[in-house]
Amino acid sequence: MTPRYDAVIFDLDGTLLYTLPDLHSSLNAALRECGYAERTLDETRRFIGNGSRKLIERALPGEAENPDVDRVLAVYRRVYRENLVVGTVPYPGMESTLFALRDAGLRLGVATNKPHENARYIIDTCFPGLFAAVEGNREGQPLKPDPAPVLRALRTLGVEASRSLYAGDSDVDYYTAVNSGADSVLCAWGYRARPELEKLSPPAIIDSPGELLNIIR
Repeated sequence: MTPRYDAVIFDLDGTLLYTLPDLHSSLNAALRECGYAERTLDETRRFIGNGSRKLIERALPGEAENPDVDRVLAVYRRVYRENLVVGTVPYPGMESTLFALRDAGLRLGVATNKPHENARYIIDTCFPGLFAAVEGNREGQPLKPDPAPVLRALRTLGVEASRSLYAGDSDVDYYTAVNSGADSVLCAWGYRARPELEKLSPPAIIDSPGELLNIIR
């Protein structure tokens, strides 16, 4: 097999890992502590994708106009740091696919809106030694769909955007790929329903991690 790419960059939440249980429990712990009603699992799923501040804004009445955003966000960040990999697990077939990609000569990276230190810990715990670059959000840096996290990962890997594939599960990920100059593939097992992904008319939508091997050929 001669790969058509030199690197694959992955989103984290809803792409590499099913993180929803830990995000949901941490969100509700923060809401309870601050005196707000809890949110359902499906609501949390819809709120994810644009960083932790946007998650809290969407969960609160009044959203960004709520004066308690910063207070609830601080509690959420504290709780989540203590529960990063309690219920978080790789999607079925993901680990074997990553090994196959690596064995085919591709370099692997992660670009996520999750805080950088959290992302590094989760990836090192769940996929030790598999990723040569992990880029989460750093203080003062723009969030996806700004291409900055993907471009930082590609610089670490020494790969041009035109020779890379970005895999994600949302509109944010699709536009991140477009903005970075990488090709895109959307994963229908994540936090957005397939019809929502189809509206974006991406180059490819896949239903299982193993299909990535066909994409990179």
